[in-house]
Amino acid sequence: MKKVLICIVILCLGFTSFAQKGKIKVPKPPVKMTKEQMYEDFDQFVAYVKDFNAQIEVRKMVTGYDMINEILIEREKIDEINNYWEFFDLMTRCLNKTLDIHARRTVGYYVVEEPRYMPGQSFYDSTYFKEIESQYNIYKEGKAQEYRKRNKFSPFMDYYFNGDYYAHGQYTLINKISKEDTLYLSDFKILSCNSLPIDSLVYLKFGHLEPSEIKWDFQNRKYYTTNLSITCEDTILLYDPNSNKQYLLNLNDYNFIISGCSDSLINENIYFYLENKKLSRNKVVEYYPKERILYIYTDEMWDATNLFIDEIKNVGKNKKIDKVIIDLRDNYGGGDDFWQDMLSVIVSDTIKWLSTLALNDNEQCIHFFTTEYPTHVTGKYHSQVIPTLNWKKMIVREQQYKYIIPDSNSLNYKGKIYIIQNENTYSAAHSMTSLARQDSNLISIGVPTGHIAGFGLNPWNFQLKNSKFTFQFETAIDLTKVQNPEDVFQDIPEMIVSPTLKEMFKYMDYGLILDKRSYDFMINYDYVFKKVLELE
Repeated sequence: MKKVLICIVILCLGFTSFAQKGKIKVPKPPVKMTKEQMYEDFDQFVAYVKDFNAQIEVRKMVTGYDMINEILIEREKIDEINNYWEFFDLMTRCLNKTLDIHARRTVGYYVVEEPRYMPGQSFYDSTYFKEIESQYNIYKEGKAQEYRKRNKFSPFMDYYFNGDYYAHGQYTLINKISKEDTLYLSDFKILSCNSLPIDSLVYLKFGHLEPSEIKWDFQNRKYYTTNLSITCEDTILLYDPNSNKQYLLNLNDYNFIISGCSDSLINENIYFYLENKKLSRNKVVEYYPKERILYIYTDEMWDATNLFIDEIKNVGKNKKIDKVIIDLRDNYGGGDDFWQDMLSVIVSDTIKWLSTLALNDNEQCIHFFTTEYPTHVTGKYHSQVIPTLNWKKMIVREQQYKYIIPDSNSLNYKGKIYIIQNENTYSAAHSMTSLARQDSNLISIGVPTGHIAGFGLNPWNFQLKNSKFTFQFETAIDLTKVQNPEDVFQDIPEMIVSPTLKEMFKYMDYGLILDKRSYDFMINYDYVFKKVLELE
């Protein structure tokens, strides 16, 4: 999603090394705060979100989620706080409630082409950052250990599929008191937890889960999570489709035995599979001669060795290529330059593309923007109203085309390039899939990520006055080719390929024991890959 590569580097390392030489003495963190200071910091955080977060209106219009109201719910809990670190917990929950996958409690350092360019560098003091973070992490680990002692997580692996949650696999539940009370369950549906419908439980988890674990389901019009975190202390209502029965179970009453996957072939050959297991590779470039496909997979938009682009050229050189597949499933992002380089060594013709970014139009945001960015960037943004967003006033980058020019040693490929995405395609990886809707030879395929994606700026950094709570979030939204509010998510692929429940379970089961990036796996179990094979 980012124009430049984000290298997560804690800025105050420089301060620390300086301090070790005796030139600067790093003070202790401000571990004591009055309630008044906590309220002051909380209100400062809310003001930052209101002034700088451009996603507020989009989420409210499309999903009904009122970000500011959800954050304000946490304010009344300040009276219950007993120490400095509990305040950090509260503010972390508030940050998570932005639901922005780039929101994090950290400071990013950006390596960019411009000699001076680090959004937010004038708006925080990094002197405290390292010491605060290290002590907070110690506090968090202590709290986590306490939680694990009180709550043992159940072995159920919950999966969301088309509006429902399933505990996939074969389980034997043996009652701790009455051995005769034994249940055998397979691929059952989870209906409720502690008398709460699952959807209600999900909303209670907002703030407690990472933003990447909360996604929007466009088809069923609701938020869902990839992490229900059911514990053995919970009481859950299950539906067994095999017996058409419901079971209300206090999980603490049972011991669990995991019999295996629901696929009997795997269970019969599990030891063979485990002995011959091939871990899925992080980067793959392969040519499949039978289908004449060049297949490319990368789990990041970055290549530490700087050899991956050359490998694409070498593998594809002098090959008859009918299709190119660029697989970005489970890609956590990196830099836009990387995927542009990938395309430049494949295509024969220049790719022309447009990126229309928008920021909030208010005095604070404009001051921040013009202070931190060079004038050749800020000068291209102008105030205008956005009809799609109820005529909201924003500063918008003037429409300017960018170009990906073929490399001098390009493969000169002229056909279709299929870009596969899934619910875990993030940041710069989703910038590439967003590009597909602008070029007829690029086709995005897969499922929506459930996040606001598209092109963007680097996250901006902020710090609260008293606590020195330091954080970042994305401030831009992508208005390229937007016709309605839902389009602002820039998230839905051009070709949606949703699996059946059976296909999804088979993909997950065999993906645990086989290399998901191998030809044999994809030709047999990868429903998206098989769909691409069917396309002309």
